[in-house]
Amino acid sequence: MKRIVFLILCINIALVYAQEEPASIILNVYVEENGMALVTGYLESQEMLSGLTFIEKSEYIFQNDTNQLYAITDSLTSKQAEKWTLNFSLEGYYTEYSVIFYFPPKTALTGVDLSQDLNYFLKSENDSIVLTMQGFGVASPSVFLNCQQLIEERYPKADYTYVLLLAGAVLILFALLFGKKRKIEKKEIQPNSEMQKVIETLSENEKAVVGALLREGGKLTQAKIRRETGIPKSSLSGILNTLQRKNIIEKREYGRTNLIELSSWFLSEKEVK
Repeated sequence: MKRIVFLILCINIALVYAQEEPASIILNVYVEENGMALVTGYLESQEMLSGLTFIEKSEYIFQNDTNQLYAITDSLTSKQAEKWTLNFSLEGYYTEYSVIFYFPPKTALTGVDLSQDLNYFLKSENDSIVLTMQGFGVASPSVFLNCQQLIEERYPKADYTYVLLLAGAVLILFALLFGKKRKIEKKEIQPNSEMQKVIETLSENEKAVVGALLREGGKLTQAKIRRETGIPKSSLSGILNTLQRKNIIEKREYGRTNLIELSSWFLSEKEVK
């Protein structure tokens, strides 16, 4: 009889130690204003996922090589207007339990209900509440929290409608005047007979470039010429070099592109030999 009692006692002790195999859980829970939560952290093993009661209704990734968990869930909270509750209950036995909750700014914690083996620490960071839960040798830990979103007092805004309308009218007037001035500055150049003789000697793409320059007052950036003519960038560079060798255009650096101008020789009145 004594042997049977001793055997039962040994079995019970073995079961207790088996239940207390190392099972650490370290998580961060970031709660958003809409009740969604991002859960990240470390689990001792992948088997511990079965103890996370919220995981079945979550989108999650568990990295086997690092035992890191990333989960997004809306099953931890229930929200009504500015008041909402959070239920973070787990199943299983944890030799080390550490969970930190991060709440959105302007949140007030109005109630905390914990398992008796858990302790908590509360602090404020940048108008946000940070709640740390810790425990050792905890069985099926549960956390129930009541929160309230604080609403800032709203003051009536000044009516700036008249000022905005006046500013808009000034901007429109400025745009019209500025646009008119630019149009005058970019007066189209009409080629004379001597210039026309030079143009007739050019290829079709060369004529397109010179035509664009004439329409825009004799000066354009290389990027604008490409848009105006539709000539590919790779071809345009060679065409401009040819026109420069023929002394029809002048080219100089202009920021990240080049400024292209009709040459003074081309715009002169003298005869072409």
